[in-house]
Amino acid sequence: MEQRYRNFLVVYFSLTGKTKLLACEIAKILNCNIEEIIDLKERRGLLGFLRSCFDAVKENFTEIKPLQISFEKYEHIIICSPIWAINLPPAVRTFVKYFSDRFKSVSFFCTMGGFGDKKVFLKFENLCSKKPVICASFKQIEITSGKYVGKLKEILKTFL
Repeated sequence: MEQRYRNFLVVYFSLTGKTKLLACEIAKILNCNIEEIIDLKERRGLLGFLRSCFDAVKENFTEIKPLQISFEKYEHIIICSPIWAINLPPAVRTFVKYFSDRFKSVSFFCTMGGFGDKKVFLKFENLCSKKPVICASFKQIEITSGKYVGKLKEILKTFL
């Protein structure tokens, strides 16, 4: 018998807006709440890009804006993240480190330019200390073209 959840929360980090599109579509399909992870370190521009790559490769943490949410009331947390240098962005790494002990169950969705999702999913699972219900990745071109929606609806049928 497959697991059914009633209360979902979508949590996302997005620097360019592509992961935000994915997260918003998931929240719309599942009719659930959504919360943004905000990195307090400046990551835009050339210097920000270089800092972001360095922090991702080194698996660094960062300071994120405090979240005003009670995770305990949600049965399932869906985390949406871009892949940076075949790693989790520091903001997502920080979020998972500090809050994963409050998750009852979790799924992970990512956006990426090319590859790295399998490695990132394993890192996410180890950091979270939970086996994700779903791990799904979408290439940036799928997001910008809108072709991801059909694939996403098919994947989310598990929850509906």
